[in-house]
Amino acid sequence: MVAVEKLRETIAAGGLLLAGTWPLPAPLSEAELHDLERLERSIVSLYEEAFQRAHVVRLTGPDGVANCAKSLGDTMTEYVSYSNERFRAARQNERSEMLRERQDAVREMNRLLQEFVDTAYTVVNLPSSAPQSPVPPPRNADEPSVAT
Repeated sequence: MVAVEKLRETIAAGGLLLAGTWPLPAPLSEAELHDLERLERSIVSLYEEAFQRAHVVRLTGPDGVANCAKSLGDTMTEYVSYSNERFRAARQNERSEMLRERQDAVREMNRLLQEFVDTAYTVVNLPSSAPQSPVPPPRNADEPSVAT
C-alpha cells in the first residue's frame, strides 16, 4: 500500500510540471526537460516497486485482497504507460492524445487503492474460523472461587 501511495504522489508532481495548454508557446527549457526526465525515472522506479509488491499480494493474499491487488497492478501499468506517452508529447511540445485515458487511470488507481485498503481491513478484522481453546472470562474478585 505504501509503495502505491508513493507512486500516486507522482501525479501531483507531473501535473505541476505539465500544467498549461499544449502546445506551449515555447518548448520546455533544458531545466524543465531535466525535471521531466527525473520524474519519468522516478515513476518507473516507484511503479516497479509497487507492482512487485502488488504481485506478491496477488499470489499469496486472501482472495478479496488478491483480486484488488491484481486490478491495482493492471491500473498502475496503464498509468505508467499513459504517463510515458504524456512525457513523450511534452518533450515534442505536442498535446497528448492520451490525457483523458491517463486521468481515468489516475481515478481508477485512487478508487482501487481505497478498495484495497477497505478489503484488507475487513479481512484482517474478520473473526478467525479456526477453533480456539476456551479462555474463561476473568473472575470478579467479589465472587467466591469454586475451591472455597
